[in-house]
Amino acid sequence: MVAPPPCDITKSQARRERPSGRLERVASILEDCFVEFEVSKRRINQAENIQLIRQRREVGSQHLGFASRPFVLCGLPVRCPPRSTLVYERRNGLFTLQVTGHSDFGLPFGQDRLVPIFLATLAVRQRSQTIRFKSAAQMLDVFGMAKGGKEYRRLVAAFERIFGATIFFGTESTRRQARVIQRSRFNVSFRQCCVGLSRGVNRRRQLGAGLFL
Repeated sequence: MVAPPPCDITKSQARRERPSGRLERVASILEDCFVEFEVSKRRINQAENIQLIRQRREVGSQHLGFASRPFVLCGLPVRCPPRSTLVYERRNGLFTLQVTGHSDFGLPFGQDRLVPIFLATLAVRQRSQTIRFKSAAQMLDVFGMAKGGKEYRRLVAAFERIFGATIFFGTESTRRQARVIQRSRFNVSFRQCCVGLSRGVNRRRQLGAGLFL
């Protein structure tokens, strides 16, 4: 394996040529210091995102999100499972996540994992286990989705899959020749109030929705 040729300019020279106290893009720094390398846009974006996270962490201006420990250690299925599959189990070392989907809604998957993250973040910020939305438009706005019937149906379907599922999380360990098993069950209720349904007019008026964690 042949070592790459040295950079045309040293790092100290690059620092002297750049004005102090000024931020620069990672791409320009890499191009100056490593002329012989071609860095992909994906790698450059990753480096810039890492740099941005570190800067915000130093000044304390991060936008923090919160998630339950089980969903961090053991994730939900990435792709939509077959309709007949209603049990999903994921192991990570001594930790086990078991999800049993509702027969009408199926197993949660994919972007459904964002629902517990958003709700946990809202609960921590509001310091309340009850989260209320005044309207469907407000609910879509909180989740960063465009306002429309298609997006609303997608969000409600994700709610139904998450809240209709029975979720167990457990740990298994051995202490002094004794097997110790800890298991927790999650229960989230979703109450939705819709009035003014008319099949002829095909109109729906949303009064509000509530979540209890």
